[in-house]
Formats: sequence, structure tokens, C-alpha cells
Amino acid sequence: VRFLANHLKAQVRDTDILVRYSEDQFLSLHPKMDRTQAEAFKSRIQDELDRQRISVRHGVDLSPRVSIGLTEFPAEGTRLEDLLSIAEWRLSDDKKMRAVAHRTLQFPS
Repeated sequence: VRFLANHLKAQVRDTDILVRYSEDQFLSLHPKMDRTQAEAFKSRIQDELDRQRISVRHGVDLSPRVSIGLTEFPAEGTRLEDLLSIAEWRLSDDKKMRAVAHRTLQFPS
């Protein structure tokens, strides 16, 4: 989690806000970013982290695959609860899609 926090912290701008939302989740607010920029940011972060290798113990390295859920204020809601609900739903969907893509890349038919 520390590696991920440091990596994310290095990616946000002075106008952005990054907080640890739960044990292994982070919330990042980007007030001056439109949907296209947010999708590009998401793709870049995921691509960068997919290429990283973290040593978890001697001889065992893992890639920190991350799932990201995006939502847009005020287009998709103005209440924090609504925006978090949408982002969590999209994060879950992204996690499922990335798991399928990872299995497909690992075990081509």
C-alpha cells in the first residue's frame, strides 16, 4: 500500500486531493480535469503500475494491478454519497474487466 500511495502522490497536481479512503483504496479528486483527461489519467496510472514489480519476499515479485472508478461532478451527481456510489460501482466493474483481460493475456486460447 505504501508503494501505491507514494506512486499516486507523485502523479497528482497541486490542485488535486489524494486521500486514503479505506485499507487499500484511495480517493483522488481532480477539480480541473474533464472526463477525457480523467480517462487518460486512469489509463496512464494503470499502465505504469502494471509494468512495476514489487518484491514481496525473496524471489517473489508482484505487479500492483489497480482498479479505478471514475465519476464526474456535477454531471453525475452533486452529493458526495452519490458520487462515491457511482465511483465504487465503476471500480468494481473495472476490477472485473481487468481480471478478465489479465487471464486472457496470461492464458491465450
